[in-house]
Order: sequence, then C-alpha cells, then structure tokens
Amino acid sequence: AFGGVREINYVPRDPNSSIINPADNPVKIESNFLEFPILLKYKSKRLNNFRPFLIGGFNTRVDLATAKKTWGRSKKEDNLVLLKPFDLYYEIGMGRDFYLEYDLKIALEFKYSVGMTNVLRTSINKHGETIVPPEDDAIFTNVIDKLFSRMFMITIHFE
Repeated sequence: AFGGVREINYVPRDPNSSIINPADNPVKIESNFLEFPILLKYKSKRLNNFRPFLIGGFNTRVDLATAKKTWGRSKKEDNLVLLKPFDLYYEIGMGRDFYLEYDLKIALEFKYSVGMTNVLRTSINKHGETIVPPEDDAIFTNVIDKLFSRMFMITIHFE
C-alpha cells in the first residue's frame, strides 16, 4: 500500500499559545506498507455480471517509512513523532466483483482497519537506552501516551 499519510493535529489549550509552530501542525507522517492479510471472503450468488461480498480477518503490516530515526523540526527528512514498523490489524469490509469480457474480473473493495498495538516509539540508541527528544521536539511526543492506527482503505483488484 503506497501513499498513506497519517496526520496528528495538536490543539493548544490556550489559543494565544505559541508553543507549537503552525508550520508543524498538523504533523504528517508518511507511511508505505507491506501487507500480509488473512481475510475470509463471503460471496453472494452472482447476479448478471456482479457479485457482492463481505470480508473480515486480520492483517499484519510493516511500515517501510519508519526507517527514519532522527528527531527534527520543520524538516521533511526528520520525524517529529516516531512509529514502530510492525502492527497487527483486524479488518472488516465489503465490496463487489465486476465480471467483464475476456474473463476479466475487477473487484472494488472498501475496508476499515483497526490497529491492535501501540505504534508510538521513542528513539533507542545502540546500547538499548531510550533517547529523549530535544526539548523543542518533546512537546510532540510527551503529550501522547498511546497511538493506535485506524484506516479506511479503497482497494481495486484486477484478475
């Protein structure tokens, strides 16, 4: 899955506060996933050239964009919030198969995925010690206890 963006919006308690730079809000975290789904698909009977279906199951995703390990501020190459690369999701969804000429089948699928593990990560050095982010960037991570993913995905399959 390519092109995913997670956004974290920070809202200061005091509207006149200048702690969070407006250029840093919302914090955007880019994600590209490698997926390993185990889904069950319940199909109805085919009606003309259509067949609706329901899906549900589990999915393991590896976020390939979490390789960036630096703390930074207003720099595209640095992360303000670090995430763990592995997450387990349960998914539910529905879709429809479209049967076309020449044995071509296209399936349009709508899925809702809910992450089951906390993906918030602090930076750890080679000795296994937790590295605290610099004071200017700590405001982005110290206010978050847990971070769980929730995704809505539209998928197109060609067969």
